[in-house]
Amino acid sequence: MDALNAEILTPPPTSSGDPIAILLNTSLLIQTAAKLFFQATLRSLNPQTPQARSLITEIIGYTQQLSPTHLRSAHLWSLFVGAVYSTGDDDERVWFLDQFDILEKKSQGLVARGVLTRVKEIVDNVWKRRDLDCDVIGVWESQGDRIGDWEKYVQPLSEGLSLG
Repeated sequence: MDALNAEILTPPPTSSGDPIAILLNTSLLIQTAAKLFFQATLRSLNPQTPQARSLITEIIGYTQQLSPTHLRSAHLWSLFVGAVYSTGDDDERVWFLDQFDILEKKSQGLVARGVLTRVKEIVDNVWKRRDLDCDVIGVWESQGDRIGDWEKYVQPLSEGLSLG
């Protein structure tokens, strides 16, 4: 089985606080975000492709199993990757912003407010830039174009950002 095309695992619900379920959902969330990140950075994956949409749906599903009770700083990078690749669906974008707000308000989240403020600013700017380009071009660029989506929109804004 190709590591980048692994089967989708159904996460167990974590509402009970079962540490194994929390750990499994966390690891699946991070693994899925890593797949999206590597596809975006190494293969210039377009956020509108079915593969990107599927990975974002998985990220949301795994996060929903953790949020709000078990959401922690360890989930911030995965949420960031999913959020910057979120497309024009306003409900999806609001959902990601809500997750950042949950992390900001929870003392157990252990995420510095300054980091979350910067993350939200980057995500918002990526969305705006991508939306403006989409409006100007009228359609999303194909995968064969010069520069990848991540390289064009995310990398310049997130240079020096540490979410580890």
